[in-house]
Amino acid sequence: MTLIQAKQIKKRFDAYVPMNNVSLTYVATPIASLNVTSAITAVLATAGDGGKAVPIQPWSTSTQIGVRTVAGTNKVELFNHATQKKFNDGHGNEVYGKITESSWTYTLTFYSMINGTETAYSFTASVAIDCEFLYLFDLYRCPANTQYHVRRSYDDLSNGWGTLITEDVDVTALNTLADLWYTPVTWSTMLFVNHVGEDTIAPASFTVTGKALTWSSSNAWYDLDTTDKVTARYTTLEI
Repeated sequence: MTLIQAKQIKKRFDAYVPMNNVSLTYVATPIASLNVTSAITAVLATAGDGGKAVPIQPWSTSTQIGVRTVAGTNKVELFNHATQKKFNDGHGNEVYGKITESSWTYTLTFYSMINGTETAYSFTASVAIDCEFLYLFDLYRCPANTQYHVRRSYDDLSNGWGTLITEDVDVTALNTLADLWYTPVTWSTMLFVNHVGEDTIAPASFTVTGKALTWSSSNAWYDLDTTDKVTARYTTLEI
């Protein structure tokens, strides 16, 4: 009997792709952005399942795979390669990046959130950075270890911004999830269902109210069963 192959199933999955030890060289001018075209090209050469290459292209349509460069999907977490700690802007705010693309050039631009306002940030010293960006995969090239590309389960920023948590979440009944351990910063929450990432970007696969999670099978296009493995990753201010 011949089985249907994964490449024949038209289903897309977001997964984080690690991009490590990217050099940021300071000379005399503060660095607000960085050309990461070469770095992205290198990691996508083996980013697919089993080390397969995936296309070096920005995502642009619901039928195309590619790097998430659209506003709302292109946020990138940054880590100091040497210390594996997140950067902060000197005022207790996390420094993060956003990837954009123009004429096949990929640019990583730096920001921090100051009093609820996204503000441009510039590095004033040379440093090597590690980061994770979202790529929309098709089914047969989506990495089997999607969840484990996430860098860590607990990250104390030690600056009042918050603590990063990863926890398993029970599916207590059809499309019903148990509460989280802590109250998350809502925009930071992601769920990994059988190692596949789901987020709260519209149309949201789930919503968060306090510690409660509400699953939307219509937006996700599938039901949650009690046999599914669900892992939550979020930032909380309660620790």
